[in-house]
Amino acid sequence: MTRTLRIYCGAAETRAALIDDDRAVKFWFAPAIGDEAALRPAEDGDIRLGRIKTISRPLGGAFVDIGDDAEAFLPQSDKASPAVEGVLRIVRVRRPAIGRKGALASADWRGDLPAMSQEKIERDARRSDTPRALGSSIAPAVAIARKASLFHPAAIVVDRADALLSLRSAGIDAKLDETANGGVDISAELDAALARTVNLPGGGRMTIDETEALTAIDIDMADAATTSAAGASDAMNDRAARVLFRELSRRAIGGRVVVDFLPPATSPGLRGAFEKRLGETDADLYPRRGGRLLRDGLYDLTAPRREKSLLERATEPVGERFIRAGRRLTLDWRAKAAVASLEGALRRARGRFPTLLVSPDLASYLDARPWLARVGDRFGARFKVETQHRL
Repeated sequence: MTRTLRIYCGAAETRAALIDDDRAVKFWFAPAIGDEAALRPAEDGDIRLGRIKTISRPLGGAFVDIGDDAEAFLPQSDKASPAVEGVLRIVRVRRPAIGRKGALASADWRGDLPAMSQEKIERDARRSDTPRALGSSIAPAVAIARKASLFHPAAIVVDRADALLSLRSAGIDAKLDETANGGVDISAELDAALARTVNLPGGGRMTIDETEALTAIDIDMADAATTSAAGASDAMNDRAARVLFRELSRRAIGGRVVVDFLPPATSPGLRGAFEKRLGETDADLYPRRGGRLLRDGLYDLTAPRREKSLLERATEPVGERFIRAGRRLTLDWRAKAAVASLEGALRRARGRFPTLLVSPDLASYLDARPWLARVGDRFGARFKVETQHRL
């Protein structure tokens, strides 16, 4: 098993994917080069200068203003000095605000940061008297590579020479590939990871529904060929098990997950072997606990929830007045995806002049940002943007 981290330094966003067997099994996102200091919602791992707002002894911690109109709860640690209202303190975001749940912070912000980076952050904090983000001097590719190091990629590939220099300056071995595809289309992989259903190799279907309480996953035969009823359920479950945890990983789904497998073999021995295999499959990629398989095929597990899921990152609720609300892509996601699509077209066809078709709201959003100008700086003025009022 050889995993490669591919980092795409786009004009609108820095994206990265952990590639295994020509599929993306994990994604990361960071600001584009040049947008490091731009305002954005707090993310898992961000380092912030916070101000203690309110101490809550019943909850065993304090509420901290972390800047950008955001607040986080800071649990009191035995190792940390007691919180004092009004005092500034450096914190690390352990979990961003997700839905109705507020952000969670930690006083242990240093982690595995190199000493030089720690010193830069401390100097940055001393120069400020208001809550805000720290560490904007850390290159986006470096920030992503440090997060991805938990998954031990065998190689790191980046598509810009300046990002490569930043990585090597930080002591991170990487190589340059300006096509940065390696046979994997990250935009297509992201679209697939946002889809509700997954077609399983060999037939069958997996349906994934995220709710506020848990994620429910249904496994069904769909149009799978079943020449023999004997063992058909077990074969389907095996196919689903090979895909399940990779889908959970790339969708960044945490919390409680309930999977409705087909009723497994009646033999306790075979059922136990399948349960054991479920516990071991991709455990390094998708850590979890629990994992009990019931006789009717229900499989219940819990995974850490430290970040927004891909669906929460890319979409927003719509139709609150409907009987049942849905979700739609956010304007920010659509804009960044459009810029990435344009960059991909320019990279693939160097002699052509592509046209990016956008809706009026998307055109206004892009006009207010420097992303298209950056595309022109990198690829030249060989594209145009056209507003379509019917989009």
